Amino acid sequence: MADPSQNLPDEMAGEPAKQVPEGSLDLEAGLAAAYGPNASPESKSDRSSSFYQPGAIVADKFRLIEPIGEGGMGTVWYAEQTAPVKRKVAIKLIKAGLDSQSVLTRFEAERQALALMDHPNIAKVFDGGVTEFGQPFFVMELVKGTSITTWCDQNKIGPRERLELLIPVCQAIHHAHQKGIIHRDIKPSNVMVALFDGKPVPKVIDFGVAKAFGATLTEMSLHTAFGAVVGTAEYMSPEQAQLNNVDIDTRSDVYSLGVLMYELLAGSTPFPRAELAERGWHEALRVIRDVDPPLPSLRLSTSKMRASIAAQRGIEPGELGKLLKSELDWVIMKSLEKDRARRYETAFGMAQDIERFLQNEPVDACPPSAGYKFRKFVRRNRASAIAASLVLIALVAGLVGTSWQAIRATRAERAATGERDAKDLARLEALASAGRARESAESERKAKVEEALQRKKAEISARQAAEEAAVAKAVNEFLQQDLLGLAGAEAQLEARMTPDPDLKLATLLDRAMANVGRRFADQPRVRRELQKTLAGAFSRIGRYEEATRLWKKLHEDNESRLGTEHPDTLISLGSLGLMYWYLGHAEAEPTLTQALDGCQRALGTEHPVTLRSMGTLGMLYQDLARYREAETLLAQCLEKTQLAMGAEHPDTAMAMNNLAGLYQDLAQYEKAESLLAKSLEINRLVLGAEHPGTVNSMNNLGTLYGDQARYDETEPLLTQCLEIQNRVLGPEHPTTLVAMDNLACLFQSQRRIAEAETLHTRCLDARRRVQGPEHRDTLISMHNL
Repeated sequence: MADPSQNLPDEMAGEPAKQVPEGSLDLEAGLAAAYGPNASPESKSDRSSSFYQPGAIVADKFRLIEPIGEGGMGTVWYAEQTAPVKRKVAIKLIKAGLDSQSVLTRFEAERQALALMDHPNIAKVFDGGVTEFGQPFFVMELVKGTSITTWCDQNKIGPRERLELLIPVCQAIHHAHQKGIIHRDIKPSNVMVALFDGKPVPKVIDFGVAKAFGATLTEMSLHTAFGAVVGTAEYMSPEQAQLNNVDIDTRSDVYSLGVLMYELLAGSTPFPRAELAERGWHEALRVIRDVDPPLPSLRLSTSKMRASIAAQRGIEPGELGKLLKSELDWVIMKSLEKDRARRYETAFGMAQDIERFLQNEPVDACPPSAGYKFRKFVRRNRASAIAASLVLIALVAGLVGTSWQAIRATRAERAATGERDAKDLARLEALASAGRARESAESERKAKVEEALQRKKAEISARQAAEEAAVAKAVNEFLQQDLLGLAGAEAQLEARMTPDPDLKLATLLDRAMANVGRRFADQPRVRRELQKTLAGAFSRIGRYEEATRLWKKLHEDNESRLGTEHPDTLISLGSLGLMYWYLGHAEAEPTLTQALDGCQRALGTEHPVTLRSMGTLGMLYQDLARYREAETLLAQCLEKTQLAMGAEHPDTAMAMNNLAGLYQDLAQYEKAESLLAKSLEINRLVLGAEHPGTVNSMNNLGTLYGDQARYDETEPLLTQCLEIQNRVLGPEHPTTLVAMDNLACLFQSQRRIAEAETLHTRCLDARRRVQGPEHRDTLISMHNL
């Protein structure tokens, strides 16, 4: 077989390097943090690494090929999954010593939370569990790429293109934060870049593993190694550098994104690893907590590697320094603020500011005021500031005394030359004194107004940050305690005792929804966020009635609180219309029409929310056989999506798929096949072979072949669709039943009557149970049978 390291990151290819545990600058300190003061390399690390060798089988279906990376948590292996599908994957085996019952319970809950994430720039988590040796493991998407900094340097990528690569990374981190997950170890080796159809696509890997074990490690350190620190030093936020760092929120990831942006543009981290290592561990933590990093432009101008750094970015050194000054300096330093209340509130906010810079629009970030800098200086150097103040007072007092003596001498001299000169001097002095008094009073008034303004801004910013942090914390706690906590041993036992153990996810969602209103009656923002998450979850598992009730309540709240044309109100209205359509309710058309009209007025015709509303209403018209209206909307949606998102974006593929379905109904098979083939190609490259968008394109192409009696091409596609939907969504999900119905109709067209009857009967029975006896899909199954 080919050498797999040829397609792997540079730092992961070949013999795995011996690394210090994550968050440590020396091996001894790292071992003490992970295992306690009496640990040694032989007593822990060797025991972990000796469990498995190349060729070993994990969990009966993963064959280890070779290790491709190692850290403080464990070892990452390049492996092959043998069942139920064959594919290349990456497996992270957690090291021995991290296998207590509390760690394993938290690991399982965290794995389920990670599986809920669905973002094109986050490596997917396929599976996980515990080996026969008691080691937890993750099975992840294998990203065949290079770390983002290495890829940019090797390809001499310019500053603007580097920023364009960083924007989807920020959006991926924000997606994880919305799911209640904090990465806590963002660094170049955890952001890989791979080429998809010739275009670079960043992928965030190793997502959430640090958090899955971080809290448990912190609790352990209270008993065995008080003060353990989790993270990678040069990318670590000030709050992570606190000993016993339990107060970590999403803004810690914003800081690490700022370090990554600093390195991508200036060629170095704010505090280089070698510099921190020279200081020793505790002094390095103090530097991270208390010392302000230099501006990126200043770091570049003083670097001995300035010429080579600029060459790697395809730009002259002077031009690079000029580009970094002002706005880019401000954006980076705002994300690196020691006081997290002054950072970007979200990773999405940071991405928006980068986009503003790229579009030559004013950025939100701005340099700190002189007063703010002075206050920080005084806090850091309180004793010196007091001493300097005393010296200054003494100097002023001496200057005043000397000046007064000079004035007296002048007056005496002028008195000797004549009374008139004395009177003139007295008059001029009076005028000057009055002027100084007016200037002093005006300056004092301006200073007070400015101070009050800054204080009010700080109060508003702190309050908003505290509110956002409180919402994020409450959502995170609910997901872990009320939702994922139900995945414990008792809940699992209860699920196995039900007639269908595959319904345990739905059971968890039912119980979680019952707790939302009671738990957060006095926290409306938290309640709305959780209801939105649960509504999406119910929709994805085919529980449309529950999803409809939640979207309707959310829309009523948004409309009364935010108005009819706020983006949140329009999104909830469109989601409610979609649920009405899925349930076959007559309210679907007026609701979706109202949503599209509102989006076009408030958001514009090329906004992603507007385009999705346009596509949904077009498909509803097609479903109602109003083909002319459907074609107008669906063709317009595809044209605008290509312009706004690009030719190979998943939203473009979805718009192609929708228009192709209309052409298929109109028997315009050549047009339909061209669009569906392109849609399937885009989805396979960008989303993966088992993503719902990919399977939908595959299903539609299969039914198109069937309409043309191209049965040899139809059956493999429809059979594969049904197998994937059964495995991923479950045998009674409405989408799985559509795939089953399509395959049954194919057998019927081929006169394979017994096979068709079996599938039609199974489909009808399931639709009666899941969708009800009078649902349109149920009536279609009755007709087919």
